[in-house]
Amino acid sequence: MPRVSADPAHTQEAIISNDELSLCIDIGKSGSRGRIVGPGLDLAEAGPGLEPETAARPGAGERLLDVMQALWRMSLAAPGGARLAAARVSTIVVGSTSIPPPDEIAVMLDGAARSWPQARVALVEDGILAHAAALGGAGNHVSVGTGVIGCGMDASGTWFRKDGWGPDLGDRGSAAWLGREGLTAALRAADGAGPPTVLQAAAAEHLCGLDHAAAARLAARADRVAAVAAFARAVCAAAPDDEVARVLVASAADQVAATAAALAAATGIDAVAVGGRLAGDPAYRTALDAALAAAGVERLDVDVPPWQASTEVLFGPAYAAAASGLREGPGS
Repeated sequence: MPRVSADPAHTQEAIISNDELSLCIDIGKSGSRGRIVGPGLDLAEAGPGLEPETAARPGAGERLLDVMQALWRMSLAAPGGARLAAARVSTIVVGSTSIPPPDEIAVMLDGAARSWPQARVALVEDGILAHAAALGGAGNHVSVGTGVIGCGMDASGTWFRKDGWGPDLGDRGSAAWLGREGLTAALRAADGAGPPTVLQAAAAEHLCGLDHAAAARLAARADRVAAVAAFARAVCAAAPDDEVARVLVASAADQVAATAAALAAATGIDAVAVGGRLAGDPAYRTALDAALAAAGVERLDVDVPPWQASTEVLFGPAYAAAASGLREGPGS
């Protein structure tokens, strides 16, 4: 198979004419990040995420817009934010884990046009945004965070997608998967139905108890997916000394490696860039490196945060073809 190497040049913003600004936003299940770039200006802010079920609910377009506007308001309040003006924004790219149906995407694009009247706007899956940041062209990328999504572009510009099915049906090996399995193992140990594990004490701390009331509180949380995913950190921390945790981390890594191998087979490119917060955990990274090697997949040593993707690259033909929604600016 041909091999594609990562080129860091695509992460640098193209020269922005006059005093125009570009806005790149990455919206995940557990949080969001936004970056505003312009002449002499580079601001980054963190904000709220979107629950996986948002895309299927009425008002999903408005919820996307709410996250965009929240990050913009936080940027205005940040040092250097006084230089920002909505009319100066010429390009906006939003990568979201939650992509609503076309009518809701239209709501989001119309709202963006009112908030940033001079901007062209693109909405893409979060995996496409991460791919653009890490590669900027043909190749494979797997994001491992709260969820898992693999996106690949072959040499002809054809796109392939693996996993990204959400926490109920997929996200194999993700923080949501690992956190849930870790909590399940802790409760199994508490019931005397599984091997003892230090995860039992960690789960009691994480859930503020190991009883039915704690389980009910978790079930009632609007951010329960993020709350479960957060326990993945405890599983990884325990893995070096706890056999139950080690097996879970290894299993998570094996599943991500299988997704990466499927992506490599689809694109005909045998190297995969891997990013995301969970993939950066030392215990998880060690297990994933071993799993990728066993699967015959080379790991590219590149990990650029999605919100640092070049907006110019994302409006290029290859990435625009993968966009879920596009709005050209008034001058286009």
